[in-house]
Amino acid sequence: MKPRDPWPFVPILLSAAFFFSLAVGSINYAMIFYLKDWFHADKGVIGLTAAGQTLVYIASMLLLLRGRTPRYRAIILFALGWPPVCIAVYLLVPMLGTTMLFHGLFGLAMTFFWPRVAGWLSSGLEGKVLGRVMGQYNMAWSSGGLIAPILGGTLVAIDPRLPFLIGGALLLAVFGFVFTGLRTPGPKTEPTPDQGSPGPGKTPLRFPARLGMVSISFLLGGLLNIYPAYAKDTFHLNEGLIGTFLMARMAFNALGFLIWSRLSFWHFQPWAALAVQALILALTLVFPLAGHPVTVFLLFGVAGLLFSFQFSYSQFHSNAGHPDRIRATTIHEVVLNVGMILGTALGGWVSEAFSMATVFALATVVTVGIAGVQVVLLGPRLVRGKAFCMAEVLRTPGSSGSPG
Repeated sequence: MKPRDPWPFVPILLSAAFFFSLAVGSINYAMIFYLKDWFHADKGVIGLTAAGQTLVYIASMLLLLRGRTPRYRAIILFALGWPPVCIAVYLLVPMLGTTMLFHGLFGLAMTFFWPRVAGWLSSGLEGKVLGRVMGQYNMAWSSGGLIAPILGGTLVAIDPRLPFLIGGALLLAVFGFVFTGLRTPGPKTEPTPDQGSPGPGKTPLRFPARLGMVSISFLLGGLLNIYPAYAKDTFHLNEGLIGTFLMARMAFNALGFLIWSRLSFWHFQPWAALAVQALILALTLVFPLAGHPVTVFLLFGVAGLLFSFQFSYSQFHSNAGHPDRIRATTIHEVVLNVGMILGTALGGWVSEAFSMATVFALATVVTVGIAGVQVVLLGPRLVRGKAFCMAEVLRTPGSSGSPG
């Protein structure tokens, strides 16, 4: 049995993902300047506000793993109904503590939107079709994330509160897409296995694939949140030039998602897990040597490409053959954000206590350690260079009952 073709809801959900990413990204970017200009908040308060949102996002995803998954209609409508409440608080109750609290609670909307939309999109899809649709989804949200700082920066220059109003309008567009989609034929409740397999299962590659997310997100935590300040102080680069580094990462990230969605050679290939770790390791070794802006720009681009592959690899193998796509996607998201927080927190402490070079050394140790665990998990199959096939994955004894 071949995997079914994507259902009509796919382009609608892709549009919703783009506009949701654009809205949330613009609001988060504008919040930095809103706190600074409106409340004269320092960097510590700004960082705490951003971290609070991420912590709420992770904590609520972990809590939802323990219970029954709510119906799609309820969770989507909650995801779209809660942000306007937060935006209203920003505008109507201009108090620092209240703004920080509700910006943290904004993370609830992301919890009820991202993992479920991705799980909804992948439902019933396997093989190349799964890879292609997930790649399109990743391109949609990353494209929104690429444009968001530009939109947010332009609006905040006019009025620090304007991005919140525009973000609310964009969320209304998302509501329109989702409402339209709910009236179209929905996905099947269970994945449709291919190659005549007897029933749903989970690929053993999901564990080493998720581990790989820790190393790349740990490195990105330092690159996105610590390196910009280091580059400004050490190389005397201005904020605009440093911003182009971050844009390069997102642009190459979106390009990478396009590439991996059209290629399938890496599906169920154990060697790919270690290959990307080797490239991440090379990046951690080369980055401390970069001093010219062009070199740094290119290395940020490489970081975007590596992230796009590792993200795609983890996302695909988390979902392939899994009977509960929302749970699989949620675990993938949790691992990603835990790695990012660890990279930011530990990297920040190490950079203050020692140097930026020590941050990259720490990322090197993390990458090597994860690669060692991957070798143990993959075992003899990695030595023989033997790939998994979908039928074999779905026939793996006990795979359906194993966690995650």
